[in-house]
Amino acid sequence: MPGFVQIDLVGHEGGNAVGDHCYTLTVTDIATGWTERVLTSLELEPAEQRFGDQAIGSYVAASPTGATAVLGVWVAGKVTDPFAGVINAAAAGLNTAAALNADLIAEDTRHAVAERRTQRKRSISVADAFSAQAERENCERVVGDRRHGRQRIQQ
Repeated sequence: MPGFVQIDLVGHEGGNAVGDHCYTLTVTDIATGWTERVLTSLELEPAEQRFGDQAIGSYVAASPTGATAVLGVWVAGKVTDPFAGVINAAAAGLNTAAALNADLIAEDTRHAVAERRTQRKRSISVADAFSAQAERENCERVVGDRRHGRQRIQQ
């Protein structure tokens, strides 16, 4: 019957409703089957999808890898391209997942390098690295109770 719609609101919070997360609002016209989806929250501003002079939907602008203007928020598929078919949407999801994984690895690497640099600043200077004291400390840390390939026997 024209004029009747079904509205679905889905929260994307990963099982934890605490904190910021986004929602997808889907409105479906029962008579025609026309569906409009809107992603809300997280400061994502949907843009109008136009066909000629007509607004026919909305999408979230993203880079080819799926990164949005909001740091840490990634989108793919029909959220970024309302005209995408199933195959294209799935391929976009795969590409976005790979880019997101690479971004997480890069972030972990940045943290590890920063931590290592902090540790290095706290350690002894290069000139003292091979002093008798540094060698003795290194030996104790590496060898511990073992000397010349034999472990000390506990009595």
